[in-house]
Amino acid sequence: MVDMNLGDDPAEVRARWLELREMDDQIAKGNKDPNEAIPRAIARYRLLTDRDRPVIDEVLIRQIESPEEDTRFVALALVDTCRITSAAEALHRLKDWLKEQSFPGAPYEVARVDGILRTLNEPV
Repeated sequence: MVDMNLGDDPAEVRARWLELREMDDQIAKGNKDPNEAIPRAIARYRLLTDRDRPVIDEVLIRQIESPEEDTRFVALALVDTCRITSAAEALHRLKDWLKEQSFPGAPYEVARVDGILRTLNEPV
């Protein structure tokens, strides 16, 4: 398998990742299937170089901490599928925040976060 190098410095890596993710999201929206972006993101993540992966992990952690569900959606799937343990603290913070929210999907997202934490062998 060939590694994918997104750039020479962390800022370039972040910018390129976000650009590719936006492209995936636009394709998924055009096809009216938000889940379509997930397999592309997972495949791309698995091709990252060892140097780029920690940079993208930080991007995913920031996305998990976003108040926007659309921003968190693919990041949570990546953390779950690729078992990104460095996101555990962010997941706990997200869970705490979600418990204080009143929007209808909050309890379901708490359950999703609990499932991800279990996958990462973290206390729920």
